[in-house]
Amino acid sequence: GSVGDARVAVLYAGDIREVLHGDNIMKSAELAQRTEDIRKVFVFRHLSKKNMNKLVPNIAVVKMQRGQTILKEGTPGNEFYIVRRGEVGIYNGGKLLQRRGQFDYFG
Repeated sequence: GSVGDARVAVLYAGDIREVLHGDNIMKSAELAQRTEDIRKVFVFRHLSKKNMNKLVPNIAVVKMQRGQTILKEGTPGNEFYIVRRGEVGIYNGGKLLQRRGQFDYFG
């Protein structure tokens, strides 16, 4: 019991389980990492916090294997790609034109 006047913060087990359930903590950590990463991309560097909060949850992270085609020349698309890790090549007729690395973008 309390010996005198006290304020006690209470965390109820059900609430803790709800917060920790599933991927909530991982999602929060992943969103924080994505936000940090996106701030390093030149075109998004000065995006407002409000707009960043709209953008980041809509980013899909896709793991690409060596040699896997991401985008074919001449194919219409609405995607914007950001290299999060590793390196990608931009080819024309099988010839390497450019390399893109971490936080570079294309599409």
